Amino acid sequence: MNIEMLLYESEGSSVDFKCESYRFENVEDKEKAELLKDILAFANAWRRETAYIITGAIDGKGNRAEIVGIEMDCDDSRFQQFINSKINRPMEFRYFQTTVDSKKIGVFEIPIQKRPFYLEKDYGGLSKNTVFIRRGSATAIASPDEIALMGMENEENEISVDIGFWNSENDTAIGDRVPLLCTLYDNVDKETIQLYRQNDQYDAWGMYRIGALMDRTNEQFFREAYMYIKFTDMYKRMCLYIKNLGKNSLKNMRIRATLDIIEINATASEPKMPSKVKPLYSGYIKNIQNAEQKRVEVEIETNKDKGKTEIEIRIIDVLPGETLLVDGIFFGSKKAGPKSIALNVYGDNIPAPMGKNLLIDVIVESRSDLLEKVYKF
Repeated sequence: MNIEMLLYESEGSSVDFKCESYRFENVEDKEKAELLKDILAFANAWRRETAYIITGAIDGKGNRAEIVGIEMDCDDSRFQQFINSKINRPMEFRYFQTTVDSKKIGVFEIPIQKRPFYLEKDYGGLSKNTVFIRRGSATAIASPDEIALMGMENEENEISVDIGFWNSENDTAIGDRVPLLCTLYDNVDKETIQLYRQNDQYDAWGMYRIGALMDRTNEQFFREAYMYIKFTDMYKRMCLYIKNLGKNSLKNMRIRATLDIIEINATASEPKMPSKVKPLYSGYIKNIQNAEQKRVEVEIETNKDKGKTEIEIRIIDVLPGETLLVDGIFFGSKKAGPKSIALNVYGDNIPAPMGKNLLIDVIVESRSDLLEKVYKF
């Protein structure tokens, strides 16, 4: 929002200029009602952009508005309480003051939002249930047809998203609560785990066979198995679903969560399945993604100093009625009990962040047979 550009606008359904402040302090209800009526009219107006009421300026009629300034100081919270206490639903708007040409002006900023707005009780000569609307540079009363269209618009533009856990085995939604079994093993020094060797690498006298130099036996197999088992028994791979319940596509969605790693942690990477044979090719293997995977990107970053893990899921779009799966997030915890994960959902056409809580019921078991499992792996 650029104040200077607004000063060159002409009055209409998105901009209005007032040479004086609204009479608000120590005045009768009828005078306060002028502000209420104007705010309602702009909030209900048919427009494609945020609306502004600028006090302390005179419409320039095609030229830059003349700045005359205002004297009154009033806090945004006073206007918020006054207006939202009298109407049918909470309205999003703000009031602030700024300086232009060394003079103070006031600005009411009213974004596009769900409507209609109207008074629940008569106030200052204004009738309850009347839908005021801004038409051009004038304020009028909306017709029944206009009010009906506002309701249809709300239904059409309603944003509704469902997020929960998904069962990949039978392709069904589990819901927003799942159990998680985490296994804790006694600590073992990885360097004390014996190397893996084939019996035929050595002759009858225990000498290393020359032919074994070409052998591809992975001597680190047991140690890799130790890391693999320790991880997979602590962290479990979970799949989330995002379902668009609305009638419009959700564009550039971002789902964020912050975890307390003392309670529960997450990661997007897991150790490779260990092999007793070294691979012939040790370079990177290109990860070929399907179309759905390309639409989803998961980033997880842990800050051990702060004891926090940040999760961000980025999604290009979700079509109306579509269910998109987010796979490859591993959750684990050393503490038993229910763990709440608070998600915040953002998007290009989501007017305000949406919240969603998921719950993981952690069950922790302690075991001491890790080495036994390693040598049997």
